[in-house]
Amino acid sequence: MSKYPVIAVVRHNTNLGGDLKLAIRELEVLAGSPAMLLASRKQLADALGGHHIATLPELRQGADGVALAWDDLTIEAINRLLRRSAFLQEVIVPHGSSAAQERFEEECTAPFARANDLSARMTVALPWGYIIESEGVLDEPILQGRVRTTVNLLLEPYVVSHPSPQSRRVRKAKKTTLSLSHDLHIYKAKFFPRMVHALINIFGKDGHQIVDPYCGSGTALLEASLLGYDSVGVDVDPICQMISRTKVTPFLKASDTLRALDAFEAALQEPVGRVEGFEFPVELEKKILRRDRIDGTQFHVEITEEARCIANAIRKVQAGIDSELLCVLASDAVTKKIRYRFIGVGNGKYTIEIVKQPLLERVREKVRRARELCYVFEELRSSFGLKIGTIEVHDGDARKHSSWNLTAPTNLLITSPPYLPASSGREHYTASRALSFAVLGIEHGKRGYYNMNGNGVHSDFDVAEFPEADRLMSYLMSDASENADPQRDAMRFERKAMPTRQYLADMLSFFRSVKSTLKPNGHLLLVVANQHTFYSHRRQELEFIVSCRELYSQIAASVGLSLKEEIKMELLKSAVSKARPRASDDYVESILVSTPRSTTVQRSSKTTAKAKDDACEATAA
Repeated sequence: MSKYPVIAVVRHNTNLGGDLKLAIRELEVLAGSPAMLLASRKQLADALGGHHIATLPELRQGADGVALAWDDLTIEAINRLLRRSAFLQEVIVPHGSSAAQERFEEECTAPFARANDLSARMTVALPWGYIIESEGVLDEPILQGRVRTTVNLLLEPYVVSHPSPQSRRVRKAKKTTLSLSHDLHIYKAKFFPRMVHALINIFGKDGHQIVDPYCGSGTALLEASLLGYDSVGVDVDPICQMISRTKVTPFLKASDTLRALDAFEAALQEPVGRVEGFEFPVELEKKILRRDRIDGTQFHVEITEEARCIANAIRKVQAGIDSELLCVLASDAVTKKIRYRFIGVGNGKYTIEIVKQPLLERVREKVRRARELCYVFEELRSSFGLKIGTIEVHDGDARKHSSWNLTAPTNLLITSPPYLPASSGREHYTASRALSFAVLGIEHGKRGYYNMNGNGVHSDFDVAEFPEADRLMSYLMSDASENADPQRDAMRFERKAMPTRQYLADMLSFFRSVKSTLKPNGHLLLVVANQHTFYSHRRQELEFIVSCRELYSQIAASVGLSLKEEIKMELLKSAVSKARPRASDDYVESILVSTPRSTTVQRSSKTTAKAKDDACEATAA
């Protein structure tokens, strides 16, 4: 079996040390052997035999690594790197002879070119993740051949002396997280695609099914699909279900979807009177009118007319999964137009910001992108042989595994639960969905996000056996005195403590569902904040920090899930909000990796009974 020396260049926009650590781990798993880390441009040049590397200007800036090198990898290992890696930019293979180069190029399953500027006997191959992310930043109005055009632009520096401005722009792009259908619907707190892609590579095995019980906008499902895995998503929110369901499926039957998009655009041109089932949300209407009075704008008239137009077009085009795609495009426009900021005191108050771009303009942009994706997915499958896994999405509750509708236990479950209520300040989610629900004809408040403390039921979840939960609840109730001001110290009091206690009970039910769903050798990858910080406005000081590792792992351990490791990922903040104190603090996510224990820790009959009651209350709520 032939083996080759390999130099794998890490994506230049891999910014943080934690990302590099995850990249190294992923690449070594895919290669099946440890690598030598090349920490600088000089080390990379030396590894390339001292050749000038001006054709590689887009190198990672961190001093801790720009590439990995192996002395001898099989073609199977190289193809795994090219087909599956989330973090690779180029794979450079030097050859000792022309025959070796020809043999490699016959067996390589990714696009490649000979790196004439480096050496006639060097082949540069493009990883699929790099190609797919780069297609997302290609702004040329191309339908057919978009992927091939992207490949040519990425390889251009190796085959011509003076790369075009288009090639330089695509290669230097930094924001590449919105590739393919990740950007069909704006969604807060998405997974970073590369992170979940790498985690699936590290913990997944051929034949595994990937499950996400809080699937949100379906990022994990799409990344699993691109790796060839079948996946199942679960969510209570009908809009999340539609976003996740339309990540892949509509684009695999392009002709039907293109007809539906044409019909939808035609319907947007029609005159509109009254639309059956569409009523503008009263509370939102009042806020927009108030904003118009203050700012001298006319947003109420514009938004009402355009929302009615979109609602009419949605009702006229009914085409199964295709109509769900149209609903996603419509909901995206509405969600982008009006942005919500919840005040944080847990009483449902919020402010709105209205974006100037008209609703219809945003919808038409998304329709154009959906058309492009029909051709992109077809090209990836037919011309480049990419295997796409299936996606199923169920209307279910993460706390009740029976609603997940799985036909068999699973090996890999990756998800991120809702924010801790006491920290997020968002116990009331339904308001932010109101206009989307109205446009799509979904009865407001019946499905989707539920107010966590709106039913007056207080959980009696016993936190005493969970030290971090007990510490948190003690803090939240510590300032309930007659002299305290809940408007200035909004992080505490009953309005924060009770939803948090209910949330903890819900998490216990969720972990029980996980335990009953995972195979004995399966993994739960839980993505949470590394910690939550509580700040007192009244005292102008940091008061309390809760460790999410301790909080979640202690509850999980009570049902038989053992924490095996914690992977920390620092996130860059693109903009710092002045809306809350300490907004500029570093933010770190933790991936808590847990596996089932063979036997569950025994708990007292009283505690077990109480936990069952909590689960029943959570389900009823």
